[in-house]
Amino acid sequence: MSGQAQEGSSQDVVKIVKEENGCFKFDLEALKSVLLQKIVADLPVAIYSIAGTFRKGKSFLLNLFVRYWETGELCNDIQEDVVNGPFRFQGGVLKKCTKGIFILKKPMMITSKTHRKVAVFLMDTQGLFDHSTSQKVSSLILGISFLLSSYQIYNLSSGIDSQNLETIYKFAEFAKSVKDINTLSSPFQAFMFLIRDWKNLEYPYGFTKQTETSEAHSDYLEDVLEYKGCSEEHKDIRQLLRETFSNMSCFLLPSPGEVVETLTSRDFSCSLHDVSLPFRQQASQFFQYLCDEENIVLKKFENEEVTCRQLYNYAVHYDFILAKGLVTSVDSFVKAKERAQVDNRIHKLVCEYRHEMDLFPVEILWLEHTHFLKMHKYLSKYEDYPCSDKALKRKGYLRIELLIQQQFKEIKTKREMDLITEKCFKFYEDKLLHWEGIDPERFKNDHMTWKKECMQIFAISEKPGGKDYHMKERKKLETKINQLFQRNKIRLDMELVFKEVLEEYTARLKTKSYLNLDTVLRTKHRKLIWEILEKIEGKLPPGESIQVFEKVLIETEIVYDDVKKRNLKWRIGAGIIGTIFGSGALALSSILLSPLGLFLSEATLASLVYGGVEGSGTSVKDILTALFGPSNFKMSLVRAGLLSLKIALPNAAALMDEEVFLSAMAEQECNKDQKDNVL
Repeated sequence: MSGQAQEGSSQDVVKIVKEENGCFKFDLEALKSVLLQKIVADLPVAIYSIAGTFRKGKSFLLNLFVRYWETGELCNDIQEDVVNGPFRFQGGVLKKCTKGIFILKKPMMITSKTHRKVAVFLMDTQGLFDHSTSQKVSSLILGISFLLSSYQIYNLSSGIDSQNLETIYKFAEFAKSVKDINTLSSPFQAFMFLIRDWKNLEYPYGFTKQTETSEAHSDYLEDVLEYKGCSEEHKDIRQLLRETFSNMSCFLLPSPGEVVETLTSRDFSCSLHDVSLPFRQQASQFFQYLCDEENIVLKKFENEEVTCRQLYNYAVHYDFILAKGLVTSVDSFVKAKERAQVDNRIHKLVCEYRHEMDLFPVEILWLEHTHFLKMHKYLSKYEDYPCSDKALKRKGYLRIELLIQQQFKEIKTKREMDLITEKCFKFYEDKLLHWEGIDPERFKNDHMTWKKECMQIFAISEKPGGKDYHMKERKKLETKINQLFQRNKIRLDMELVFKEVLEEYTARLKTKSYLNLDTVLRTKHRKLIWEILEKIEGKLPPGESIQVFEKVLIETEIVYDDVKKRNLKWRIGAGIIGTIFGSGALALSSILLSPLGLFLSEATLASLVYGGVEGSGTSVKDILTALFGPSNFKMSLVRAGLLSLKIALPNAAALMDEEVFLSAMAEQECNKDQKDNVL
């Protein structure tokens, strides 16, 4: 199985290195669209690049990687096309479909073992060492892949031979040269031989080295790099490879299966089911290792992690030597790298300066003093950075000084404008705070008046930053005022709706309900609540209607309790009146021995008094004491009422203690007489 990324086949894949007039160069706009995306620009970056001989299935493997990342598995036998991935490719043996280097625009976001988000990109390269590509071009493609990647995967078929080692040796030698000249760390990081179509059962599939996520196997890579039986030249190659790559490994993959291997450019379609199960199992293990947070290899220069933005800056400076074909020139590489490092340091220090200045909201009078202190701090930091090119370092010093001065000018202008804006907005807020009323039309008119006055104050104020900046801030102030008005208008609408529905509820609940029992009143209350909810939903948006309804529920419960107490008093009062009249009727009926009088008095007491007492939970003694002051005439009526109540309602008599009640009435009468004497 073999394949290459197909140019222009997917918007998800971007071509970042292209060939023009026989020379390769970066497509900086395309690379910018990938590395300077807002979500990744300032995140640490890891780039997994796959390179190797053409027609060995690099793009096919990357598509499987993408599928694994999205689904988490490859072992389900589903009849789904695996060719339709972001990296396009075609079958065949000789025909090359694209040239250049491609990168997947959508990153894989992985949390590293240090709990930081890392942007991981997949990169595919043009096939190497085909019949139409020179040795120089193949070396150039591989060199670019080495420079950009943090994890270089070298895709091979069947095994590692001396030619493969010699190819890698050229770049290891280059890395050693750079390190020797400037005592810098190697620009290359993790390296892996990925062996496809492995058939030597002496070495099992999978990793050939002991790792945290794999079992220990007989180490094929160690055997290849063993010095025994090889010439001095080959011994040097193997020794240098060990020194260059601190993280060097090998992974053995079986064949993807007969169906995949026999695909042609004309008949090129297969499903995941067509890929052999052993291949899918080993590929899953391989991808799992690369995605594990413990195994993430971040891109570094001089042992310092770089962000996507900084890596893009390196690419900008590498573009010149790439166009000249000097990517493997030690001097050119060092100069380009130093220029990129100076730019990255300047950008980093200026950002740190701005961040610190923004954290200290000092007064305008102290702002300039603070600026000079911070500028001196970051210029000193820049001086401490090593750089072999003194002229370049001096230019960088002048540049960072200029950029910090520009940042200070922006900060000062912003602070001055913020004071003016705050003053104008405070004027509007004060007017709003002291406004009283609930008329929406009046509120709108007053808002327009306040806003006009506020804009007039802003117009006659100073204009730091010039007229254009002043107009820009004026629009922001106007937007801020309008937003505050809208929030208060919504609150006013909510108050109006609340007041309206509460008044309607109160009026309807109190109407014709003086003698309603609690169960009847509760039913009426619940019915009104549902009607109010529908009314509120029709007048306000969902968020505001919920707030108003919650407030209505609280207030209606209070109103309901008041009406319930009122009704109780009415029922008790009616019962007492019935008791008094009933006692008179009972006395008269006792004299006249009238059965009708007895019947009327008992019926009156039962229907009026007992109904009030039963629903209240309050003793008749307390009720009568509250309603009647102590006088001889009233005392006689009350005594008569109590006696008649005992006769008519024996069950209610247990609620009263006649002697205690009459004693309390007499004591109250005595207290009243004493007060009258004092007066």
